[in-house]
Parts: sequence; structure tokens; C-alpha cells
Amino acid sequence: MIGNLVNNALTHTPPGTPVRVKIASGTLIPPGSRGRAGEQAPPHSSPVPAVVLDVEDDGPGMTTEQAQRVFERFYRADQARNRASGGTGLGLAIVDGLVAAHGGTVSVRTAPGQGADFQVRLPLSPDAQIDDLDEDAQPSDL
Repeated sequence: MIGNLVNNALTHTPPGTPVRVKIASGTLIPPGSRGRAGEQAPPHSSPVPAVVLDVEDDGPGMTTEQAQRVFERFYRADQARNRASGGTGLGLAIVDGLVAAHGGTVSVRTAPGQGADFQVRLPLSPDAQIDDLDEDAQPSDL
């Protein structure tokens, strides 16, 4: 999952563009427990402890339409790329599937010229030790 996110950033940004990987503690509202738009969420939708992974880049970013489709299988935001020069369009779909299989969420924040921030939230198991994670700590840039 992390490899696919980092590879995606490196593939779709100019050489030398910074890519940051950040890990922190946070919370997650489990998928499927949110209410529909305008409805109150079900009572079992309280946030759970989670690990939060961000892969950020300072690349060209994406349009709103591209960002809405980026987790679809075989979708490539850069239509100029083909399989020989740019992959199959499966990397982010695989990330989405893996994250969903573990009860988490993945999202992207982006805009043209503003880079991209892919954020993964995965629930911690009930017996996970989070004492060592400082919620106020600033993640290190890699």
C-alpha cells in the first residue's frame, strides 16, 4: 500500500519534486457507519483510534474530476501515458481495496498546481498500544 502510494507520487511528479510520508495517530469513523447526506449517523458510528498515513507531494495536482475517479480500476489521470510508459491504472485501486479490506478509508486532497495528499486511515486493533504515539508530535518528513 505504501509502496503504491509513493510510486504514484514519484511517477506523476517532475524529477526532484519533494514527496513526504507522514504517520500519526488519529481517529476513524468506520466505513459504512456514516449516515446518508442529511441524515443522522447511526449510534454505532463513534470514532475509533486509528493510524493515519499521509503521502504528500508538491507535484502538478489533479482536477476535481480526476480526483473523484483516481481510485477506479484502470483509470489514469494522465491520458498521455500508456501501459508502456506509465502503468495500468491499478495502483491506487489496489490501495483502495487493501484499505477497505482492513476497515479503513483512503482519500485524496488535491487541486491543479497544488500537489496531492493521499491520506489513509486504518483502525487500530483493540489491543494495540498507542502510548508511544504522541498526538501533538509533528510527523517527520522523509
